[in-house]
Amino acid sequence: MSKVCIVIDTPATPDPEAIELALALATFDHEVTLIFTGAAIGWLIKQQGPRKVSGKTPSSLIKALPMYDCDQVFYRQEDAEQYGLSDDLLFPFAQAATDADISTCIQQANHCLRF
Repeated sequence: MSKVCIVIDTPATPDPEAIELALALATFDHEVTLIFTGAAIGWLIKQQGPRKVSGKTPSSLIKALPMYDCDQVFYRQEDAEQYGLSDDLLFPFAQAATDADISTCIQQANHCLRF
């Protein structure tokens, strides 16, 4: 089993490939860590609608992460503060992280992908 770190720094888009990739990797027993930075913290807001007609909602995909054992979900605490997002607006399994925490996650991964 390999450790894969996915760093997402782009806002939620109509096509949530990064989250779908994380779910697919977890299905095949890879240990997945997701890190949301900058405007990407918007992915972690609980109540979201689809970004396109008949599209998947980002919140439904994010909500599925723990079911796939993707329980290492982090966001930059500074970004939450910058965008005025309190913990009650974000999924409860997402954890605030410092830059040092994020650096450690990246260093411990066998593979790191950035979206």
